[in-house]
Amino acid sequence: LHDLLSDQITEDKLRAEIGSDLEPDDDELQSFYDQNVDSFRETEASHILIEQKSQASKLATQLQKAKSGEVEKLFGQLAREFSEDPGSGEQGGDLGFFSSGQFVPEFEQAADELSLGEVSDPVQSQFGFHIIRVTDRRFQSFEQVRDQIAQELGGAEAEEAYQEFVQDAYEEADVRVNPRFGELDPETQQIVNASAEDTPGAEEPDEAPQPEEGGEPPATPPAEE
Repeated sequence: LHDLLSDQITEDKLRAEIGSDLEPDDDELQSFYDQNVDSFRETEASHILIEQKSQASKLATQLQKAKSGEVEKLFGQLAREFSEDPGSGEQGGDLGFFSSGQFVPEFEQAADELSLGEVSDPVQSQFGFHIIRVTDRRFQSFEQVRDQIAQELGGAEAEEAYQEFVQDAYEEADVRVNPRFGELDPETQQIVNASAEDTPGAEEPDEAPQPEEGGEPPATPPAEE
């Protein structure tokens, strides 16, 4: 155990040292933000969670037929009265702003397809049927997500640099493997292609006993209880 911990500590220190000089600069961070700005979009929505589809359909129809100026108030009233999500139900269905990955895919996909103020048909998920209304959309600013981007980019670059270091170290060390054990895969640095007949200690399976000529086949051993 001591050796394993020592090896892990050594590896962690090596990774940290290699990655210390690989912090992305502001231009790289801004470029990543610009190319992936959609992933930093936030949506504000409300929902009513109902267990039975028939009831969810009735409520959705009632909301969709309501006058535009009355929908927000009516949605809140129905959420407080019928929603089976106690957290948001008490808030009139309000979920606040959320980003991608916070809710189940079915919910987020339906929300993405709605226009502002539009009420969805019932959307089924593992929790029941959601009636969704999107109230706003916005993008997180570069400054808000700068540290997050730096961590993601820095981690990816550090891992790539570490793998290159290990690859070069193996090549310079001229690691050789006894053919009886297989051969070294230069990509994974793992020993592969060791066949059973070449592996020390491997035994061939015993052949099943054959019946004597004219005799009965050997009895099958009883199954274990």
